Amino acid sequence: MAWFGLHDDDYFDGLYMKDLGIDEAYLRIWRNGKHIPAYLLQSHRECVQCDYYMKWKVFASDVFRVNSNYKYKISSSPNDVKDNILCDIPEPMGEYGVYNVTLDDTHCTFQVEKEPVNIYLPMVTVLLIYVVIISGIFGIKKLIEKFHRTKSTEVFPDETHPKKSRIKSLDTFRGISIVTMIFVNMGAGGYVILDHVPWNGFHLADFVFPCFLWIMGACIPISLTSSFKRGVSNNELIASAAKRSVKLFCIGVFLGSGVYLDRFRVMGVLQRFGICYFVVTLICIATLKRNLLINTENTKVRWSTSLETTMYGWIPALYAAIQHLLIIFLVADEGCERGYFGPGGLHQHGKYQNCTGGATGYLDRAILKAHVYHHPTSIEVYKSQSFDPEGFVGCLNAIFHTFIGVQAGVILLIHKDHNSRLAHWISWSLACFVLGGALCGFSRDDGWIPINKNLWSLSFVLIMSHVAFLILAVCYVLIDMKNYWGGQPFFYAGMNSILMYIGHQMTGNFFPFVWLTNDYDMQSRFLLLLQNVTATAIWMYIAYYLYKIKYFFTV
Repeated sequence: MAWFGLHDDDYFDGLYMKDLGIDEAYLRIWRNGKHIPAYLLQSHRECVQCDYYMKWKVFASDVFRVNSNYKYKISSSPNDVKDNILCDIPEPMGEYGVYNVTLDDTHCTFQVEKEPVNIYLPMVTVLLIYVVIISGIFGIKKLIEKFHRTKSTEVFPDETHPKKSRIKSLDTFRGISIVTMIFVNMGAGGYVILDHVPWNGFHLADFVFPCFLWIMGACIPISLTSSFKRGVSNNELIASAAKRSVKLFCIGVFLGSGVYLDRFRVMGVLQRFGICYFVVTLICIATLKRNLLINTENTKVRWSTSLETTMYGWIPALYAAIQHLLIIFLVADEGCERGYFGPGGLHQHGKYQNCTGGATGYLDRAILKAHVYHHPTSIEVYKSQSFDPEGFVGCLNAIFHTFIGVQAGVILLIHKDHNSRLAHWISWSLACFVLGGALCGFSRDDGWIPINKNLWSLSFVLIMSHVAFLILAVCYVLIDMKNYWGGQPFFYAGMNSILMYIGHQMTGNFFPFVWLTNDYDMQSRFLLLLQNVTATAIWMYIAYYLYKIKYFFTV
């Protein structure tokens, strides 16, 4: 059962193992001596500068279901006082493990009674299952093709008609982003390392939204250049951008705002997309040097030409980033410190309990009142306030982030040589890395401006842009430059990314995207991972089918 991440038996030493959920273990505490008061304290492993708090009172002998994402102590006081600590329990206690602590009045002994399971083996199992499935599908496909050679088996549109070749790496990049987003939103197999980080730093899930926003920025000048060449007026372009932005905002409200009017959420992922798309499109319409974009064949291109094209656009983009910095370092709620980037709650031993998100959280709560996100990643870990990671204040840096993506798209338009495009993207990637690393001190928590997706901090913008430039460069080499890869299956998803986002949000609680056989299946990491991968695979097939029938959804 190890390959499925399951325990071997239903019972172990009188303990019913099926009562344990994902990331849970049994901790048995045996008490000797005078039986002075004892308390089991806990603190989340991701909680920075946090005091432990009481979870349970310990009697003569007790069995507790503990979580491997938490650290534990046994104390003679319900509060985290150093002199009262009786036992520091080694961590982590792994999934489905059984651990014993023998406690007397002066010390304790810790023993592993049953080894935990390897939580990463289900990844290998699911991978092997899908390797077999995919191999079988391709084998059958090849057999069908062998007997139907007179029929066309081309899966791409007819390229015989004279038309400009599409840069597939852009669609592939967007497809990678939306496929990863679906997998993460479906549950990511219950793996903490794949889910959103509670506050500072980043996990896999934290790359998805910024990469999506960045590639949207990269596509804006490409779309506008086509309109410039057709002679579309500025008023028409602005009206079209406004219409699309309103649609995105309204769809976002429909999908994620809930039904309770007293705490109706105003902002969200698509709402931020809509705002950033409209503002950055306005900047591009007003500031891009159109003659350099339209007449690229007759323009003498220098290294700096792409930057000259966007030069005036950087003024409002940088202005937005500077305004965000001024807000962060000059504004604070009563009892809070200016320049505070923390999650409040238990952070820094509760010193800034009601300061979640610093100035960002304060202004968003002041503007939106109760209409913010009530289940941010920081609540479980830090016991903090409600906080909206897609609030209004973060849109300032998100606009700057989107405009960095614009620069990538302009490079693609201006520089026709493969090596020149790559050199520019890599240069921008390195510049973003150095600047972002300098701001965060190349650390998670100790820099001037920490990397933080919830706040959409400036260091987060720069580091995510560094990653996005690199991913685009790699995709470009493999797909458009060397033709080693056609971008499948992500290319198909990238062609209908908005439909896939809306679809998976609306159907995420329905079969065949979710399926269970009994309550215990809820606690099986293997089944959860298989379910999440299967749901993602179904959406990838839907994207492929829509591509085959040439249906492309736009807003």
